[in-house]
Amino acid sequence: MAADQWIPQPGFSEPGFSEPVGRELGGREPVGRDPVSREATAGDHALPSARERRPPLWQNRREAGLALAERLQAWRDQPGALVIGLPRGGVAVAAALAGGLHLPLAPWAVRKLGHPADPEVAIGAIAPGGVVLWDQASLRQLGLSPQQQARLVADQRRELERRQRLFGDPEPVALRDRPLLVVDDGVATGLTVRAALASLRQCQPRQLVLAVPVIDETVAQQLEPAVDGLVALARVRGLRSVGAWYGHFGQLEDARVLALLADHRG
Repeated sequence: MAADQWIPQPGFSEPGFSEPVGRELGGREPVGRDPVSREATAGDHALPSARERRPPLWQNRREAGLALAERLQAWRDQPGALVIGLPRGGVAVAAALAGGLHLPLAPWAVRKLGHPADPEVAIGAIAPGGVVLWDQASLRQLGLSPQQQARLVADQRRELERRQRLFGDPEPVALRDRPLLVVDDGVATGLTVRAALASLRQCQPRQLVLAVPVIDETVAQQLEPAVDGLVALARVRGLRSVGAWYGHFGQLEDARVLALLADHRG
């Protein structure tokens, strides 16, 4: 099987790829800064042919978050801006990013709907506000009845609500008319991120920007209409494993997530 194809992004350098080449999805800068249009930015850099690159690019989630902070200095001390970390792993990246930008941090719960035979395989996702997304190809293949779908959703909704209470998700009204910087540790299929963005959009933020260390190139293109901007340090063709791009990618326990949130809440 061919290795993941790494597309280096403007302004990102690492051993062996110091030249900033590639294409970045623009979107609007935070309110109060000079805007950068998606159309202008996307057209300024032709997407280069893929280069083979062996991961990892970051030793851990904290290192990836600090690297993102370097790319997002326009957000530093931005009035009203809030970093949203998607638990669990996204909170570790978001905490480092929030610290680097002097911004407060808040969680936003989202849950994967797993394949009945292999729960690690995502076939859908749920998020606050009644958001339920399904991978339609997987549904057709599995032939899940409406009753089976409802059971999957109910099981994960209980965990979603537990995390909302435990981590202290903000009330939707607290996000209205605020610039939101949504952070995860990486995006492969995009189901959970898409659900989180749809849920957060219901809160009517002033701006909704997604920032991730690594993302699948095709998924990035699919997410463009859902956000005002997308910043990724690496866009990868055929991304199969987010964890492969980190030296250490252990699962975060609830206690660690709570500690990170306590250190960076506004």
